Amino acid sequence: MTRLASLALGALIPAGILSAPSEAQTCTYFEHQEIHAPYYVNTEIGDLFGADLAVEGDVLIVGAQWHRLFDGKDTLNGPGAVFVFRRVYAGVPGDHSDDTWEFEQVLEPWDPLNHLGTIGRDVALSRNRVITGRSTDNLGVDDEVFNHWTETGSVYVYRYDGTQWVPDQKLIASDAGPHDPSEDGPEFGYDVSISGAWIAVGQIPTLSGNDHITGNAYLFRLDDKGTPDEEDDEWIEHVKIAPPPGSPDHARFGEAVAIRGDRLVVGAPSFLFSPAHHDDGTAYVYERDDAGTPDDLSDDQWILKGRLVPTDDEELINGRAFRAFAREGIDIDGPRLAVAAALDWPYGGAYVFRLDNEGAPESPKGHTWHEEVKLLHSDVLFPDSFGDSVALRDLQVAVGNAQGENVLGPGLFAGSAYRFGLVGGNWIEQQKLNSSDPNIIQFLGTGAVAIADGQIVVAAMRDTDNGPDSGSVYVFKIVDDCDRDCISDADEIAAGTSLDCDGNGIPDECEDCDGDGLANACDIAACPPGDLSCADCNNNELPDGCEVAGYFDGPAAYVGPGPSRRDCNDNGIPDDCDLANCPPGEAWCADCNGNRRPDVCDRDCNGDGVPDNCVSTCTDDCECWDGWECTRGRCVDGACAHEPALFGDVDDNGYVNVMDILCVLGGFAGSSACAFEEIDLVPCGGNGQITIFDLFAVLDVFKGVDPCCGG
Repeated sequence: MTRLASLALGALIPAGILSAPSEAQTCTYFEHQEIHAPYYVNTEIGDLFGADLAVEGDVLIVGAQWHRLFDGKDTLNGPGAVFVFRRVYAGVPGDHSDDTWEFEQVLEPWDPLNHLGTIGRDVALSRNRVITGRSTDNLGVDDEVFNHWTETGSVYVYRYDGTQWVPDQKLIASDAGPHDPSEDGPEFGYDVSISGAWIAVGQIPTLSGNDHITGNAYLFRLDDKGTPDEEDDEWIEHVKIAPPPGSPDHARFGEAVAIRGDRLVVGAPSFLFSPAHHDDGTAYVYERDDAGTPDDLSDDQWILKGRLVPTDDEELINGRAFRAFAREGIDIDGPRLAVAAALDWPYGGAYVFRLDNEGAPESPKGHTWHEEVKLLHSDVLFPDSFGDSVALRDLQVAVGNAQGENVLGPGLFAGSAYRFGLVGGNWIEQQKLNSSDPNIIQFLGTGAVAIADGQIVVAAMRDTDNGPDSGSVYVFKIVDDCDRDCISDADEIAAGTSLDCDGNGIPDECEDCDGDGLANACDIAACPPGDLSCADCNNNELPDGCEVAGYFDGPAAYVGPGPSRRDCNDNGIPDDCDLANCPPGEAWCADCNGNRRPDVCDRDCNGDGVPDNCVSTCTDDCECWDGWECTRGRCVDGACAHEPALFGDVDDNGYVNVMDILCVLGGFAGSSACAFEEIDLVPCGGNGQITIFDLFAVLDVFKGVDPCCGG
């Protein structure tokens, strides 16, 4: 990936808010344990131990995607494995930070010789079940590598019988079947998740997949046969969930799945490469309806309740629309969701969404999700990929940054991880995690992160301790150190070297958005009446002046011109306060599309005062623009229709000729007869500016090469 550093960024960020103090250093004393695959189970180079991991209670599982098996004669070609570890208590009541993890068992595919593909790339754990996907499994239809069943996919389920983990069941999609040998298989099991009696499976073809609207999600339910004996339990396919109506082509729906309790989230991050699309990722939220029969799962329905996109979706300015939002990092905890976006410009990001349940459960407001915060790390540096993995538990978020700086320096991909906590209504970075023995391309944080009791577990699947790409997993103690000076916050407050005016256990300098030396809560408490800079109109424990200035939006708020994301109309009042206090009939502060921004900030191509996506009856073609250059919006009899369009046909005459070239040239020169949205072509869907690359795109189509729409 290509990223550009913002050289002036540091001068725009208030000291102590988004950048660490000058005396901050890389702390490794948080590291408590490094875990490797045991040598006596044939660990070798290239195992990728740490490709994925999961923790629940006293059990930790680690996937090793290319682990070899030994059958007594030959070493097989890496069918993969899942390693199980169990917590050993240190004996300190209530403190699990010193607990260690000991190896318990290795789980291998029970039919490795008959199938292609590997297990261990994606793993999940719930109660006494472990599951792992084998998305490239050919189901043993024949021994040919290139057959019509290649990469059909499966999921392995293991059960703990009280003594050991035993094979339980192999899950295969009910509609599995042969496919065109020229196309990749459906890859059932690309991602997996389990919660109690439910298993979620993502199915997503690779880049040359054979599904136009790529991907699906499958749900399996546990049938206990009415007996307490788990040996007769059976997992039954319950429903296949297709991409919702209106999903963009090549959305990659199902590339990530996460299920917990009665909530399912399916990621649709869109494509990075051809065929490209303007959409840069969506997370779909489903909730279970038990149909009034809580003891009978067979009649349950999973209902779409939310479509989550970043609030800065329209603010991408990097010339690339793919941010990897909801690609693999999704986690659920109560009324909150965490969604990673490792390729968000310029250093990556992670989003936390919260369910607004102020209304009755049956009301629309009772199922409204809104973005609570976009997390950005304090020491941004090229070529960070903050958001390679994410975990959410107990009002804490852990985020992996596999390409982040370590003690080796930037650009060497040693990797790091960060922990954030929700304190006083604000998400604050409380800890940076580095390994004590980094190596080049260690990629700490790339496979997965997990939050356990008092600990954070971080994968480094390309660690070299046991040979290249052998992999390892690090266990870190949770210690609050928000200024990253290797001294805990509690010790600094107790010693008087840091103040804590609001008594919440966090040094004031770590929650001081305006740089006056006092915590935000103390500024609000002492705010004179009528002073908008320190008022808190939305009761989110953050001074309004900081919100409108964008201090807590992070580095992305300072890339390019424009107002703060939290004050889109630049009137000095946070957007949600404008909305909450909007008088009836006032168009400037209304929110017709429910995107939590005043309508005056939304696109209104014909200037009629109504955002384009709020019109019930269109009057102009421009109101039907969908932001994708492969379709043409038409207003037909008052309704929007979207027809296939030739990429580069900016003047909409059915073909690409010299007039289209002149339109783009005019835009490049600052004046064009064609609409800006039509000549802003690169990447597919535009980037908010007209450059020479837009001209090259039209010239490509003129020569018969369509770079975006498959022509």
